[in-house]
Order: sequence, then C-alpha cells, then structure tokens
Amino acid sequence: MSEDARDKVLQALMGQKAAKGRAPYLDELGLSDEEAVNRLLRILVWHLLLDRLMTELLSLNSIGSSWEQFEKVQNVMARLEMDTRIDLAKASQTISDSTARKIRTVNTIRNSLAHYTPKKGWNLTHIPELTSPKAFAQLALKAEEAIGELIPVMKSKLKKYA
Repeated sequence: MSEDARDKVLQALMGQKAAKGRAPYLDELGLSDEEAVNRLLRILVWHLLLDRLMTELLSLNSIGSSWEQFEKVQNVMARLEMDTRIDLAKASQTISDSTARKIRTVNTIRNSLAHYTPKKGWNLTHIPELTSPKAFAQLALKAEEAIGELIPVMKSKLKKYA
C-alpha cells in the first residue's frame, strides 16, 4: 500500500480528531474521559505486578536450593495461565484462599479488558471497574491488598537464598 493510500485509510478510520493529536480510537473503546484511561492503566499495572510476583514465587518454590534450574523453571511458570499459577500457589500453601480470590478478581477484570466479547459490544463501557468509581475502588483495594500480601512472601523466600 502506498504511503498516500495508507494515510487516507488512517484518516478515514481515525477522522479529524487524529489531526488534533487525540487518539480517537480511545473514544471507540468507551475511553473518552481521562479518568477511564487512568483506571485502565492502573488495572493493567496491577495485573502486570501480580503476574510477575506469582511467576517468581512459584519459581522460587520449585527450584529447591539450586539456582541453576531457576531460569528454566521461571520460563515454564511464566507460560502458565494465571488461574493455573493461582491454583499451584494455593496447593503449595504459598498464598491464602483470600489472596487467591483477590488475584482472580484482578485477573478476571484484566481478561475482560484484553479479550473481545462480541455480544458485549465493541467498547469497554460494560466493565464497571472502568465506569464506576465505586467498582474501581473495590478492585483497587483487592489488587493492592493482594500485591501487599505477596511482597512479604517473596522477601521471605528470597532470604533463604541470600
């Protein structure tokens, strides 16, 4: 596709707002206000942190006293779905049922953001955690508590290898 044709397609898709520097596709996703975008970013950051913490904790559980296998175990753990990692962490008593529920909640919301469900529509306005301050605050509490519960566990496990 020529550069001129590409520009015409982009202009048709993005409309006049693109010329003003605004990302019009955010409007199409129902993210027309800055607060919704900030909520989305916070949810994604919480999930990123939980994803990494869970992978590291399970990897530390699985290496025994040898760091030689850590990277191999870590790569396997990282490929597992979050629900599987939660189940493993619960089964190994690395996390409590309460922490597991909090992580699952964040994961479920993140999945609803990341994966398109046609019957729910194109935009994200069906996700209360983006549109409702109360729903977002409830999620924030769960996410921050889960992260706060995982960090001391991680520190404790790391002390064994210091």
